[in-house]
Amino acid sequence: MTRRLLTLATLLLAPLACGESSGEVAPIPESLRGAYGRTDVDAFLPTLGLEVDVDTLRYSELTVKVVAGKELPNGSYQVDEAELRWAKDAGSKEPKTCKGTIDRQGSRLLLTLFKMGSDAKCESSLDGEWEAWSLVDEIPESMAGSYGRKDPYAVAEGLRLEGKELIPTSGKPMTLDEAVMFESKRDHVIVRKGTFGETQCTGSIDLVDGWVSGKLEPVDDSGTHCPSVFGQRWTIETGQIPKGALSNGKVSLEVHGEAVLLKSLDEQNLKCEQAILRTANRKVTQSGRDGIPVMGGQVLVLHEAKPTSGASACADRLGGLAMAQCEEYLGVPCDEGMLSAAAHEADDVKCPSHIIIGDAEGGKRKIALLPQSLENAVCWELKEPLAAK
Repeated sequence: MTRRLLTLATLLLAPLACGESSGEVAPIPESLRGAYGRTDVDAFLPTLGLEVDVDTLRYSELTVKVVAGKELPNGSYQVDEAELRWAKDAGSKEPKTCKGTIDRQGSRLLLTLFKMGSDAKCESSLDGEWEAWSLVDEIPESMAGSYGRKDPYAVAEGLRLEGKELIPTSGKPMTLDEAVMFESKRDHVIVRKGTFGETQCTGSIDLVDGWVSGKLEPVDDSGTHCPSVFGQRWTIETGQIPKGALSNGKVSLEVHGEAVLLKSLDEQNLKCEQAILRTANRKVTQSGRDGIPVMGGQVLVLHEAKPTSGASACADRLGGLAMAQCEEYLGVPCDEGMLSAAAHEADDVKCPSHIIIGDAEGGKRKIALLPQSLENAVCWELKEPLAAK
């Protein structure tokens, strides 16, 4: 944390020492102290919006020093006299003198300051509804989770909000260095500073009706960019997914919590261990439109990964594929161009992006993998349905 952030944390979270009082100016009650803002813009000022200290209010380059005041029985504070000055006027102008009250209702600070001997407002820049800030050490629990495209069959181009990081499904994460949120708005985070590789980002992130969106921009004009933040909240529901291992003698599938293990039972020893990003129900009516050979069931959207074993054997199998075998696996005639495209190096072999588990039919379940590629058809022999071991 920067020294500035430590100061703000002390102001927001810890009781402040009252110091000695002359008797004419009592300290502002701890219940009123803290930092407050009206809009996101206030979070990017030299101060964190309006900061209320023991006997001083600070807003950007403005300082209001209480020289006479007292706490009232209802917990509010009466400002009998305060000196208001802008930093630019120091040494050239006498400070304004003000009076008024400071009170708080829930997360709102009620600040009223008038010119001494007048009913006119002391300083128009302090007008408005002030809401208490909270420092954000990590993504709020209400916003944590995975987000991405609405279509469960699309490539999982999304992100996860977790801890201090925004983690894209593929690509580097952004670390949340400094952030705040209004106490009354738990689904709106203002990013004062985020680190995305060599780029410093600022902006905000919102969650509205299960949809996350963000406006993050580089601090400077270096031509770099900040991560895109958008998507529907993804959920993982494993209640309808079969427990225990399923197998057809050539391939085995096991779901453990929010992870899946897919492995071949032949000499390939091909194995994929992946986190589940999202689950969705598959309707029977969809099978007639998308060509996936599974009727109703469950869709598992998986984190991008490469096999933990067996990639070389899979690549060898693809490289030695004959036309007749290709047609048998794929179900359509193959030509030399398709065979050439099917040839892989071990490093090119990837785990499936989706697994579709069909509803039980006679104690067995059809399984399909996405993408519907020759690689998935050849290396995972799923023509025969799987049954519980």
